[in-house]
Amino acid sequence: FCLREDAGVAFRQRGKRKIIDHSPTKIRDYYSVAVITNEPRYIKEFVLFYQATGADRIYVYDNDPSGSVEKALKPLFKSGRVVYIRWPGKVVQTAAYRDAVRRTKKRSRWLALVDTDEFLFSPKGKMPEQLKAYEDYPGVGVNWLMYGPNGHDKRPEGLVMDNYTQRLANDNEIGNCHIKSIVQPDQVAYMDHVHFAVYKGRRYAVNSEKKIIDNRCSYVENAGKAFTENNCNDVFRINHYHTRSLEDLREKCGRGYPDGAPPKTFEQQLWFYDFPMIEDYSIKPYADMVREKYELYK
Repeated sequence: FCLREDAGVAFRQRGKRKIIDHSPTKIRDYYSVAVITNEPRYIKEFVLFYQATGADRIYVYDNDPSGSVEKALKPLFKSGRVVYIRWPGKVVQTAAYRDAVRRTKKRSRWLALVDTDEFLFSPKGKMPEQLKAYEDYPGVGVNWLMYGPNGHDKRPEGLVMDNYTQRLANDNEIGNCHIKSIVQPDQVAYMDHVHFAVYKGRRYAVNSEKKIIDNRCSYVENAGKAFTENNCNDVFRINHYHTRSLEDLREKCGRGYPDGAPPKTFEQQLWFYDFPMIEDYSIKPYADMVREKYELYK
């Protein structure tokens, strides 16, 4: 099924793909990141953040037809740390992740598969240093921590990391028990979901406590590998800026999901922000690093 789907995507993208890759071909990276995006206003902060956390290479799959993502990233191409791939079409997120896994099988030990609103980092230090303890496992599932609009109706100026500091107080709310994956590409059999991989040898990913993430999670029937029973954010965490401002959320609802999931209304997206929220500034050291560089790339 995956091969047929990817062949269909490739057929529809004939003559429309574009790749900009100045990275050295003989160097094998340790930790890379892949993202598919149609949000040019946020991609520069995203890339600078992941560079600050220790990513050797960032693969940006551009799903925005305006050309603004490429324009925003152009000053960063010469470094060779950003690989740009124009990736047009609808419902092409999983295909992009599968392409990223294939592209990095011999190029990177680890690959994080995330969205533009997901900021993955370790409170303990740079990501490569922390991942060394998980090399015996084919993948690591990292829980979300869901952030809300912080009272912003309109989109504010400045960094996402500075503007949105309030998250769900209960780490174990169902939204916070969702995961995204860091995989070892050469150990992936296939990606059939944007949240998790199927690994070779019937192996499973683990959470940061090295507990297996299998299909027995009780939260969601038949989607257990996309959830953990409890949130674990001591070594790895994802700040999921799910709404950003309410203006951003309205735009997001209008676009729909790139993975083809049924669209949710504005009200449905906001339901869990009726729960208690707390301030969380754990990401501030990286925000400070990004803020210094952000102005250089205007």
